[in-house]
Formats: sequence, structure tokens, C-alpha cells
Amino acid sequence: MVALAASLAACGGSDDSNNHAGATATLAVLETTDLHFNVRSYDYFKLAEDKSYGFERTATLVRAARKEFANTL
Repeated sequence: MVALAASLAACGGSDDSNNHAGATATLAVLETTDLHFNVRSYDYFKLAEDKSYGFERTATLVRAARKEFANTL
């Protein structure tokens, strides 16, 4: 992420304000981390479902991001 941010900052170019309509872009990044044993929304220590975490929850986040940012990969 730091390398990506640094490389994007380096692409700044000149300080001229000659931006043409439609010449700007918005970048939104979604990331997941530390998914070890958290693929499903289940707490294996309590032997019960726990909807506060789980990789399966990311589908909801991706759908919300696609609604907010129409041009997605």
C-alpha cells in the first residue's frame, strides 16, 4: 500500500490547474487481512455463529463498493 501511494503521488505532474472535464479518477481500494481461521462467521472456541467477522461478509462490502463506485474491477 505504501509503495502504491508513493508511486501515485509521484505521478502528480505540474501544478497547473488545466484539468479537463473527465480527466480525474477516483481510486477506492478494499483489502482484507488476517483471515486465518476466519473464513466463516463461526467462533470455533465458543462453538457458535459469530456474525462480527468472517470472509463471507466481504461479499456485502464488495456489493456496497460497487454501488458507490460504478467502474470497478
